[in-house]
Amino acid sequence: MVLALIAMHWTLQGMVWLVGFLLELILAIAIFRFRLHKEFPLFSCYLVLELVRSIMLAAIGPHHPPYFYAYWITECFVSIFGFFVVEEVFRKAFERRLGLQKLGTVLFRYSLLALVVASVAVAAMAPRADGQAEGWVVDGWAWSSVFSFVSSCSGCPGETTSSASRLALQFTGQSN
Repeated sequence: MVLALIAMHWTLQGMVWLVGFLLELILAIAIFRFRLHKEFPLFSCYLVLELVRSIMLAAIGPHHPPYFYAYWITECFVSIFGFFVVEEVFRKAFERRLGLQKLGTVLFRYSLLALVVASVAVAAMAPRADGQAEGWVVDGWAWSSVFSFVSSCSGCPGETTSSASRLALQFTGQSN
């Protein structure tokens, strides 16, 4: 199995990883065996992504430099995917209650928007590696991406990427 391919030191952390991996594997097998992957496609993809990620990270090993980058890049994808899995389960649970489903969808979109804005704000305030005070996000391209994403998530009609870019350039004090 996976452990035969890598030399893992049997610590508590290794055992917790193995138990979590085996539980995810059993759950994935059950979902595909009972054909639930058609009913919950995002959750099924999430499980497969987690299994592949676990195998990849175990193969790299936690004490090697590529592990850091592989972990955080995959963590970004897994976190975003997990957010949409929650929405999929919510929609399935409230499919017969249309009013609650619409309310939940609106709340979901605005909470996603709030998370993106908060993460960009935190990243903008973080000091840069070269010692400058402002963060890496404070440039026109990043702000135009944020404004474009905000306008698309909030469902504002007529808001385009070009107007979002102009707004972002005005916000950062740059000109066209």
